[in-house]
Amino acid sequence: MIVPQDDEVTAVFKRVRALLSGGRFDLAARECEDTPLGRRLAEASRGGPPDVRGEVLGALARHDAPGTELALLRFFLVVVRNLAGEALRRVNDPGLSERAQGEQALKLLAAGWRYYNLVDYTLYRREAKAALRVRLAFEDVEFALGGSRAQQARYDWAAARLALRKFQALLGEILGATAPAAPRSSLTCEALLA
Repeated sequence: MIVPQDDEVTAVFKRVRALLSGGRFDLAARECEDTPLGRRLAEASRGGPPDVRGEVLGALARHDAPGTELALLRFFLVVVRNLAGEALRRVNDPGLSERAQGEQALKLLAAGWRYYNLVDYTLYRREAKAALRVRLAFEDVEFALGGSRAQQARYDWAAARLALRKFQALLGEILGATAPAAPRSSLTCEALLA
């Protein structure tokens, strides 16, 4: 597995999480404004539904720690889905050599994995099988891109395209199942394994 280092967004997220555990919702809300995390929240929300920035700030205004954790989970799922989409665009770019396609897609995947790891436990607590599916789907993409530690891992254009599409679809399913209006029961093993 790829284990990238923290960046400014992950550092601010960790501060927000610490502030939430201390009940400091006012300070956590400030950290979600004009900071690297706040800018990424706004960027992710401008790209279309869901409005994850509104979800995070709304939960903070209600002093809802579990709701804030869920909204942040959804934010990072949007970021990872977008990075997977960009990786798919690189894989499909005929102007890049196969090696460049795989390397660029792997870098995007690494960034996505750094973000997902911040909220993996949040998803795991809600639905362990969904978290496991994300990990397995990530490993499938990594293997198809030739980035796995397995000796037989080689860049496979067709497999990479398919794995990236499946990974994006899975993230979309989880986003749908965790939407504020979605009933808690919609994130069930049966629904996500179908």
